[in-house]
Amino acid sequence: MRTLVITTFALACSVGLSACNHSSPELSHVPPTEQWTWGVYEIQNEREQMKQALTAAGVPFEVRDLGAGREEIRYLEKHRDRVSTIEIDIFGQPPPSGRNVGRDSRIERGLQERHVLYRTTNYRGQALLVWDEKYDNDVDAVLRELNPEWAAGIKQMRGQ
Repeated sequence: MRTLVITTFALACSVGLSACNHSSPELSHVPPTEQWTWGVYEIQNEREQMKQALTAAGVPFEVRDLGAGREEIRYLEKHRDRVSTIEIDIFGQPPPSGRNVGRDSRIERGLQERHVLYRTTNYRGQALLVWDEKYDNDVDAVLRELNPEWAAGIKQMRGQ
């Protein structure tokens, strides 16, 4: 999840960018100091489920079309906990942040060579490799060998 100051998005909407496809009426008077959070939903069924659930829960949101069948659903930071609960209800418990990567045969081979115990799972339509904290250093080494940016990204997700 990312956050940004609402002023940028409000300005973009006010100048008529077509990206602002849907907005809850409650968002028309949001102070410029409010923070936005968003999620990107690539699977149409997921997008529709999220929109319906947010509406039913009374969480105001905006939708931006990102093209290529992807939409971004934006909501105010103060609703993050409610949105997280909705996402868990719809998609299930997410994998641990910073301890999962998209399933890739090169990564799996590296994990096997280092005797890292991992599991495969599907979350929101994506096949993932998931491991326990005790294997972080080994996984970091595998990722660093394949792509240093991957290793840096995973460490950043873990707050390291």
